[in-house]
Amino acid sequence: MKDQKVIGVVFAALGAVAFSTKAIFIKLAYQVEEIDSLSLLTIRMLFSLPFYLIVLIALWRMSKLSISFGDIGKISLLAIIGYYGASYLDFSGLKYLSASLERLVLFVYPTFVVAINYFLYKKPITSRQLVAIILTYLGLFIVFSDHLGESGEEQWLVGVALIVSSAIAYSIYLIGSEQLLKRVGVFTFTSIAMIVSAIGVLLHYVIIHDKMDLLNYSEETYYYGAAIAFFATVIPSFLISKAISLIGSSKVAVVSSLGPVSTVVGAWLFLDESVSLTLLFGGCLVIGGVLYLTRRKAGA
Repeated sequence: MKDQKVIGVVFAALGAVAFSTKAIFIKLAYQVEEIDSLSLLTIRMLFSLPFYLIVLIALWRMSKLSISFGDIGKISLLAIIGYYGASYLDFSGLKYLSASLERLVLFVYPTFVVAINYFLYKKPITSRQLVAIILTYLGLFIVFSDHLGESGEEQWLVGVALIVSSAIAYSIYLIGSEQLLKRVGVFTFTSIAMIVSAIGVLLHYVIIHDKMDLLNYSEETYYYGAAIAFFATVIPSFLISKAISLIGSSKVAVVSSLGPVSTVVGAWLFLDESVSLTLLFGGCLVIGGVLYLTRRKAGA
């Protein structure tokens, strides 16, 4: 039992760090050449789709794929909101924000989970949750204060709005997926959700773009697209899924606090993003608030 918890924590930590590379790879791809967020997202999905198909086929061949059409429909709806929708908003927001700031804003999703549960399911907000939410948004306000009044403030606000929308979409996905994950299994759920998301992105691309446009980018752009797909999508999605099955989603949420930290370090190393005292202090408050919010549930 103890070994299981250790393995779960290790998987969660590795998954959080791997997920955190997504923003860095996206920003690097945007630096190579002019590419819109939908095209880059489509490249990511095309590279990742075969992996999820292989997993789903393997589950079917091992007779471990038992799922009703009703559950497939629910997973598909959640996938459109929480993977396709959230990813598109996130990729778009990174056009306007630094990788470090994007990750901090995205990390406040547990506060949206609390708010959605309160408004939709009438779950009361405890004093602990209220303190955590205040602490989290105080940290964001401190980080944001560095950018208020700057030139290009309007574009920066657009980026924040897109990333906040992405966090809300992901929160809806988390709330809706909790019971489905237990019923159908994490690998089945993740594979179906990602396949449906990929189909949604591809349909979106076909409607908006000429399909041949996707073949006209430089090799470096495709390398970054493959890196986003493999290192920041496929690997972490299964690591996190396995971690949830071993130690539960609440403990995984606590360990995921490594994500913003690794993004800030990675952005400093690979993107030459400056790390101000304001960013560090505000970021610590955000991470502290989220940890305080999830710590009790995790039994830490």
